[in-house]
Amino acid sequence: MRVIDSNPYPGYDDGYIPSDTFYACLDSDWDEDNDGIYGEMGDVGDIIPDLVVTRLAINDESRWRAKIEQIKGYETTPSVGSWPAKALLIGANTHNAGDGEAQSEYLWDKYLSDVYGTKVPLYEGKGLSRSAISSNIEQGVGMINFVDHGGPTVWCDNYGMGVVYSNSDASARRNLHMEPVVSTLACLTTWFDDPSGCSAQNFDDCIGEAFTENVNGGSTGYVGSSRTSVGVLGTNSYLPYDNGLQEDFARALTLEDLQGEVFTEAKRHYAASWGGLFNSPNNVEVTDTWLEYNFLGEPLIPLWKSEPKILSVNINHTDSLTPTVRVSVTDSETSAALPGATVTLEWAAEGIWEQAVTDGSGEAILTFSIPRFGDINISVRKAGYLPFMDYVTIRDTLPPVTSIRILNGTEGENGWYLSQPLINLSTDEPARTFYRWDSGEDVEYTGEFEVPEGVHSLYYYSIDLYGNVERERQSIFKVDLHDPIVEIRVEPSEPDGEESWYRTAPLVTLLLNSSVPSASEETIFYRLDSGGVTRYTAPFAIEDGEHTISFWAEEESGRVSGRMLFEIKVDTVPPKTTIRLDPSEPDGKNGYYVTPPTVTLSSPEGESIYYRLSLDEDFKLYRGPFAPEEGYHILQYYSVDEAGNAESIREKEIWVDSRPPQVKVEIDPERPDGKNGYYTERPTLRFYCNDTSPTTIFYRVDEGPVKTVKGPLTLDDGNHVLMIYAEDEAGNRYTLPSIRIRVDTTPPEVHCTVSGDAEGGIYRRIFSIDLFTEEMGDTIYYRWDGEPAREYTGALRPPGDEGTYTLYYWGEDEAGNRCPEDVMIIRYDSEAPRGSVDYTEERGGKVTLLLDGITDGMGVEKYVIDYGDGTVRTVPASEKTPTHTYRRTGSYTITVKAYDSAGNEATFTVGIVVGVMDLYLPHVIGLILIIIAVLAATLVIYLRRQREILLMEIPEAIPLERGLKD
Repeated sequence: MRVIDSNPYPGYDDGYIPSDTFYACLDSDWDEDNDGIYGEMGDVGDIIPDLVVTRLAINDESRWRAKIEQIKGYETTPSVGSWPAKALLIGANTHNAGDGEAQSEYLWDKYLSDVYGTKVPLYEGKGLSRSAISSNIEQGVGMINFVDHGGPTVWCDNYGMGVVYSNSDASARRNLHMEPVVSTLACLTTWFDDPSGCSAQNFDDCIGEAFTENVNGGSTGYVGSSRTSVGVLGTNSYLPYDNGLQEDFARALTLEDLQGEVFTEAKRHYAASWGGLFNSPNNVEVTDTWLEYNFLGEPLIPLWKSEPKILSVNINHTDSLTPTVRVSVTDSETSAALPGATVTLEWAAEGIWEQAVTDGSGEAILTFSIPRFGDINISVRKAGYLPFMDYVTIRDTLPPVTSIRILNGTEGENGWYLSQPLINLSTDEPARTFYRWDSGEDVEYTGEFEVPEGVHSLYYYSIDLYGNVERERQSIFKVDLHDPIVEIRVEPSEPDGEESWYRTAPLVTLLLNSSVPSASEETIFYRLDSGGVTRYTAPFAIEDGEHTISFWAEEESGRVSGRMLFEIKVDTVPPKTTIRLDPSEPDGKNGYYVTPPTVTLSSPEGESIYYRLSLDEDFKLYRGPFAPEEGYHILQYYSVDEAGNAESIREKEIWVDSRPPQVKVEIDPERPDGKNGYYTERPTLRFYCNDTSPTTIFYRVDEGPVKTVKGPLTLDDGNHVLMIYAEDEAGNRYTLPSIRIRVDTTPPEVHCTVSGDAEGGIYRRIFSIDLFTEEMGDTIYYRWDGEPAREYTGALRPPGDEGTYTLYYWGEDEAGNRCPEDVMIIRYDSEAPRGSVDYTEERGGKVTLLLDGITDGMGVEKYVIDYGDGTVRTVPASEKTPTHTYRRTGSYTITVKAYDSAGNEATFTVGIVVGVMDLYLPHVIGLILIIIAVLAATLVIYLRRQREILLMEIPEAIPLERGLKD
């Protein structure tokens, strides 16, 4: 936040102060008068920071990543040595000779000597120089305290007239993992915001940024003023202004370890000490120096103030999904228990963590909940000690749980399936699953499988990666795939009378066809004529009359045979005329037939039948069914058998009124607007009646209930059959012929499945590409890339062997509704890598393979090379010239296996002969030289021996001539 500068320094300050502390003070917005100008005198209501707020002014991602690694290295692997205990005190002449030195010594004696063990003083006239500063930084110091004038990019000396250190010097330091924290009493050195307001110099990074953005060293943090400041030196007392802030920073170093907390404690103490002067218009610098005092650096870095010590950590844990982890922490050198160490458990995948602090015995006990078994990261941190980082493996002690899913099976009744269901087994963790049917052998589960017909027990269990075995589970399945078939037998087997009549009461037997497999219990039912349904248990007799026997079988599974009809005629008694009206009862109101009934007279044995419709008529021979005309009738009838026995006259009253009302139906739209007689827009029906008497119109859609017409009727999707009739006051009814209307307003949905072997999203084999819809009668179209569209008639395959293909597909139903075009991209590689392998050979048995002759349409992924001498290497596809040196002479066969992205494999071989001289020439030459030396030495010894023998054969006392003669 840029707040107002109440007293800017002409030529340097731009009238604003960048103050990050604005974001740390949460109880005020620093605009008490609400005029939109922040930080004016009296505006700063909240002066006690609630948060730690620091800044790392880096705008380059790669530098950010390097800075993160630098920070991690400083925390976990600092350079070994005494450098953390050193404080570099830099003091130059500010306003009076020696005032920078005096201020530095004051801070050392009061606070810094309690934190750091070694003082490294660099004072003006006493060793202060650019090279001395650089040398000490690169040798390593724990902190730097600077006192003198400064500019955005420099530290000054010589009363502000000279430059002792600059931003380029800070950027050039190479003190990685020995970075100090820097505290300055100087103007402008943390000007991290827009530099254009500084008229004296336009710059890039200030010296504070140079120190903290250096990823090869520099500093962990830098505290200083972002604009011109005011300081009072040489009083040897705690006063306000920049000197007081630097003193508060030194004081905070004795209290805190995290550098962000050190900075925040310094600002908090200054505000608590001098806050009463913050609104004084006569001393605005008390407030301004506090506002412009900013910190550059990562806030959570623990500062090294002495040589890091080593933690000794002992970890015990239980194995469960809620493990208890017991951590004991001691000093590795003294074995003393270390209380106050922070122990953190982390399950990185889901960001789950737990934290505790060791007690007085150096022990922390944590209970942790994890979603599955695996590794838990453990870190232990304590000020002055190197962080301890490790992990523990929580082993699985629980058996896996296998779940079963039943797919596709058509459910019947009583737990039966009418088609073979697919069984899918899955586990709650990686495991191997085994199953068996009934008392069969265990089979390892590799994919979905069908249930056989009949009643079977499925046993299954799983074993996880840790060897935990699940208790065996059992599921019972009942599958019935065949409908029953019922046959009928009659005894006697043929009618014993004329015209297919039985004179003897027949016995009927119903039985199941034994050639049809039966999986479930079967029951036979029958019905005689229109009687009730009876369960068949034994043969039954048929009484006199013309009968229709309907019979069928039902299984426990819900399967039902086709309903069979068998007609039989039996007459064992004298003739008797039977009258049958159709309809059998008046179908109108008040006993009227609104449909003229058909009268059928029959006699069991075909006797002659006589009838009349009025008492005024004579009887006449019945020749067939007849329908009485409109009006009231008394029907009289009787039968006469071949013996002349006449039946007593029978009577029946009949009232007929058959004039129904007339009904008209109009459909909007008038004709189907789709294909094949379909409406693709929902049709509306309107009903009209021209009967003079009050008439009610009724309708029924499909098998739904009969309803009364109350207005226009609009039909939903489907193939509908409408029944419509009208009934007048007298009960006369007019029924229209059934109206068939086909409505389909919904386009089809096309599904695409690919069956094949895939690896890494690439298919090595494709058995089929299937397109299908959920409805019968839909037509599917497809096309490949830029090819013309075709009608789908069966399973597809890609149009080539290798490459990436785009399949476009869509569907059209019978009504002409068309769905939007869909797309599937298929990557297909059915061929192995191809080509050849060559090589080059150098002296000394060095062989270089040339693999760029191997190619593949979708790209080679890796090579596995067997050099024939026991050496096998796997190299990436990018390594085209791998080398190998043979150590022994001989003939070798080099085998190269190339794998493409789809998992296809090709093998290439190369024969090579390695010579002896190339390998052992130095050894051979040495051996030859040794042999020559031995032969030479032997020759010398031999010549000397011969000389000695010759001299021994000549006595010294004999004259030479004699000796020669002898």
